[in-house]
Amino acid sequence: KRSGTTCLAQSPVKSMEASRLVRGSASGGARSLTTQLARARSAGEVLQLVQHHLHDFDHIHTTTCLYALAKRRGSLGGGAVGSGDAAGKTIAALVRRQDLYLQEGALDGRQLANTLWAAATLPEVLSMPTALLRQVASRLGRRADSL
Repeated sequence: KRSGTTCLAQSPVKSMEASRLVRGSASGGARSLTTQLARARSAGEVLQLVQHHLHDFDHIHTTTCLYALAKRRGSLGGGAVGSGDAAGKTIAALVRRQDLYLQEGALDGRQLANTLWAAATLPEVLSMPTALLRQVASRLGRRADSL
């Protein structure tokens, strides 16, 4: 376990799906992670990738994960993810990482919009702090003013 990451005790992903995710991960790199995220068929698979690779994620990966979780919300089991369970802790670590990228100014307009959309789509799951959401909206507003 590396600092800043949270491991899931038991993955909700079936072993066949898990082996599909692990293939090709040895090559590493941003492109491989992006490909694995694109292949994820469920929120559980996305969470498994977050669990194993959060320390390797850049701002594009964190945004993609938030967006993917919102797109795959039907596979979250009715959205019932508690902050104390393994999935909730993994999501909280992902949100904290996205907050760091926001503070660094690393998110472009698309990433800001996707972050806000994911938060609006899954407010009970992502539980993004109000201050974070205000910063995202404010930065989007500044970008819109500059167009």
